[in-house]
Amino acid sequence: VIVFTGVDDEDIGEKAIKLGAEDYISKAQANSAILSRAISYAIERHTLLTKIQQQVWLDALTELPNRSALFQYHTTQINNAQRKPLSINVVMLDLDGFKEINDDFGHQAGDDVLIAVAKRLNQNKRSADFIARLGGDEFIWVLVECNPVEKVLALLEEKLNLINQPISIIVNNKPHEVHVGASIGVTTWHGEQTPQMLINMADKAMYQSKSKGKNSISIL
Repeated sequence: VIVFTGVDDEDIGEKAIKLGAEDYISKAQANSAILSRAISYAIERHTLLTKIQQQVWLDALTELPNRSALFQYHTTQINNAQRKPLSINVVMLDLDGFKEINDDFGHQAGDDVLIAVAKRLNQNKRSADFIARLGGDEFIWVLVECNPVEKVLALLEEKLNLINQPISIIVNNKPHEVHVGASIGVTTWHGEQTPQMLINMADKAMYQSKSKGKNSISIL
């Protein structure tokens, strides 16, 4: 936004900038060169600001939404659900076998695996779904309006099949194939839980899956 006005008042100009305008130009001072330059600079500043804002909400490694973006999205969906009926399922995925890859091949290999898993989680994702990296090798998948529970389980089985496929990595200039699985915990919003409470419940369900063995799913 560029404010182009006949009012020559620096105070108004400062207020316009504080309210979000990129520039303030009075008609008395303007000509085609000044206006053209102001528009070009405004576009560049806005583009740069957009990139910075996007980086704040993205996980630097996987480029999935990060924890902050997750909580913002989750809060928005809960607010929506409080105004109209809306089902919200929260899924926590914790990778099985990831520590062994880090130990055997190093942290760069572990990072490559996380990037590959993130891409697979995003593959064939519904437009309403939200997938974020919570931290480490833990991911959160928020499914909105996904009923009944059999449909949720079917989607999770599809993701498990993708995650279980071999992952190609390069270690010391040599190709290797590694495998990971996932322990999955699922919980459903019932009208009173906060985003943190839902994540805690999904985490509890995920640890139940861990106790069952690789590629298990538990629902709380």
